[in-house]
Amino acid sequence: TRENGQADESGHDFALRVEVELRQLVRQRHDLALIVRYHPSEWHTFPRLADEARVHFSVPSVNPIHDVILASTVVVVQNSTVGLESAVAGRPVISLEHAPSIARSFSLAGMGVSNACHANHELPGLIDQALRQSSDGPRYPRSDGLAAARVAAVIGQTLF
Repeated sequence: TRENGQADESGHDFALRVEVELRQLVRQRHDLALIVRYHPSEWHTFPRLADEARVHFSVPSVNPIHDVILASTVVVVQNSTVGLESAVAGRPVISLEHAPSIARSFSLAGMGVSNACHANHELPGLIDQALRQSSDGPRYPRSDGLAAARVAAVIGQTLF
């Protein structure tokens, strides 16, 4: 807490409150599981909460991010390229738009790649909505495989 007795809204406190909320949801709903993964440069600074059934703590040096994304049905992020990668992989993304980091960075919902969550109590409903969305198939159309050729053509036109 801060000196004035108010809750500290730092990234660590916020992220831990979200983790606790998601763990509670997994305890209540046996159809859900959770992968907890913090940023690779900060994961070791978070307290590791007790092991629980259907909760996996992902260590970045052990679990490659793409494996974690592909093992997920829904991805919840603050603001991260992981949200973009998840959307491209066809996973519904929920972005925590009320995170302190959003004010200093970017909004995935503002870019149209996530469903916005404005308070932790919204997570269960948004997760259910995203689970229904994921069963409908990928949100973004698959690539035609020609993106690299188009980028190369633009570079070639610029250079020559």
